[in-house]
Amino acid sequence: MVFWSARRPMEAEGRFSSEGERAAPSSRSNTVLPKSRRLRRKDFTKLFDRGRTARGRYFIFKYADGTDDLSGRFGFSVSKKVFKRAVDRNKARRRGYTALRMALEGREPRPFGLFILNNNKMPRVPETAEMAEDLTSLLHQAHIV
Repeated sequence: MVFWSARRPMEAEGRFSSEGERAAPSSRSNTVLPKSRRLRRKDFTKLFDRGRTARGRYFIFKYADGTDDLSGRFGFSVSKKVFKRAVDRNKARRRGYTALRMALEGREPRPFGLFILNNNKMPRVPETAEMAEDLTSLLHQAHIV
C-alpha cells in the first residue's frame, strides 16, 4: 500500500510536476484583488467600532474613513449560515474580490471597508457580474466611487 506518490501536491498558483518543475501560474491571480489591498482580520474590530453601514442585495458594507495604513483596503466575510460548505464560502469570497477589482478599476479609494454576504442560506453563489453590480451600487451609496 502506497501512501505517498512520486508526484508533488498542488500549489495555489499552479502544479508541480513529478520532476519538481513549476507549471505556469493560473490566470486567477490576475483577477483577484491584490493582498496589499485586502483588509486583515485584526482590522475588522476597528471597522466595527467606528464604521458606517450600507446595505445591498447581496452584501452589507461596513466602511470607515481610512487611516494611512488602512486606506483603500477591503475585505469579505462569508458566514457558515450563508453557505455550509467551505468550497462555496471560498468561491463567494474569490468572486467578491474579483467583482470588487472590476468595480474599483482605475480608482484609488481612501476609505476601507468590509463586505459581508448577508442573505441567509442562499441557494447558489452569485455570479461575478451580479456581485459587481451590487458592489458598485454600495460603493456609490457610501460615496466612495
